[in-house]
Amino acid sequence: MQGPVNHLGVTRVSHPRTATKPGGLVKQNVCATFTVVPALLLAIAACGSGGTAEPMATSITLESPLSRSLSPAEPPEYFPKPPELTAAESFTTYAEVGRADVPWADTVTYSIEGTTVARFDAAFADRRQTWDGCPPDTMTYEGRDCPVSPRRTIALLSRDGGEVVYETEVPPTVGCNRYQSVGAEHATTIWIRPAEQRRDCFSDFAVAVSLDRHGRIVSVDLTLSGP
Repeated sequence: MQGPVNHLGVTRVSHPRTATKPGGLVKQNVCATFTVVPALLLAIAACGSGGTAEPMATSITLESPLSRSLSPAEPPEYFPKPPELTAAESFTTYAEVGRADVPWADTVTYSIEGTTVARFDAAFADRRQTWDGCPPDTMTYEGRDCPVSPRRTIALLSRDGGEVVYETEVPPTVGCNRYQSVGAEHATTIWIRPAEQRRDCFSDFAVAVSLDRHGRIVSVDLTLSGP
């Protein structure tokens, strides 16, 4: 039976599913209830009350819209760390745990606010006590008893739950003091500093790590902030 056509041009067609023949035999009707578009009505019309139907397509294949062929995603380009960052990270690890593969130059200079405290060869650079010092003729430095050490300064920050950051620009101040630039004569200098929230007038510091043109550490300068 053919029903009305709706606003989409779709006709509802309904046929009984079974028919009873004389003698009580039940004949299955292959025509069921379909929702079809007008283009298929001719095929549906072949289903009559006698239950005989012409073969119909069991599926309709719709052509999918064209899609752009996508090549497999290329892996992100690898950018190696700058040598100054690698050196600064290795010095930080050495300061925190006492062991690291630090790229020392043949001779290393340790200074405090630009004043040389010690100069030693690479064999002594891995010794913790090598980094203990103080400016000449002083017993204290920025409110701290001597000796002071860049290694100990970084280790205490880490032990207190703080983290360091690495900066490639000369800091204008350290804590409440104006910073005296160091390392200008070397090829590259990077500064190890506490995070912003730990840069008060007493807790701030700057450890300037300077490298030669071969990427080896030639000097380390410590600046502490004081009251």
